[in-house]
Amino acid sequence: MRELLAVVLCTVGMSVGAGWLADPLAWNIGGDAASCRQSGFAFAEGGPGCEVVVRARVTPTSCTNASWSTAGVAIYGDAKTFWHLAFVKQPQELKSKHVFELGMMLEGEWPVQHRLACRESRTLGRWEFGRAYDFTLRMDAQGVRGEIVDVKTGKPVFVNAYAFTAKAADRGVPALHVTGDFKADFRSLSCSVARPSALMSA
Repeated sequence: MRELLAVVLCTVGMSVGAGWLADPLAWNIGGDAASCRQSGFAFAEGGPGCEVVVRARVTPTSCTNASWSTAGVAIYGDAKTFWHLAFVKQPQELKSKHVFELGMMLEGEWPVQHRLACRESRTLGRWEFGRAYDFTLRMDAQGVRGEIVDVKTGKPVFVNAYAFTAKAADRGVPALHVTGDFKADFRSLSCSVARPSALMSA
């Protein structure tokens, strides 16, 4: 549960509620920007819902981890059930490729988004360190959609969407999410929540 984390309230831009909740040892948040020192989530203040949008301009800065590492935005139901839209740095045995993903964890299983009907899937490039990308992750009653746009060109580099045709993570709170030792800068943070709902589990 989010309430059990060591958190600090930091004011950000036009986000839902007054700000974001984050472990101060892992995250530095101020204004409409955030950066992560360690793996973990940062959460928008306010309750969860079934219609959620989270946006951020994300610039990947470094990652030396030899295993899987990710950085991006999320819709968080609980620690075992969430969506994330992320940069992925693959492990060394896969040549540390830079790819994108829209992934779902459901009741501790990962990744399981492919159990759902895919509505849209386009990958038009790979990400680069030091380059800014606009992330938009959107959930409604029908499904979830993620889009990543290269800020320099203004063109999408990744679009993926799934319909809720089977059991899915279908509610949550807006979040930022980093794994491995991925370092990234998050700016222009904004989010919205509608159709309030309980979290996936207590």
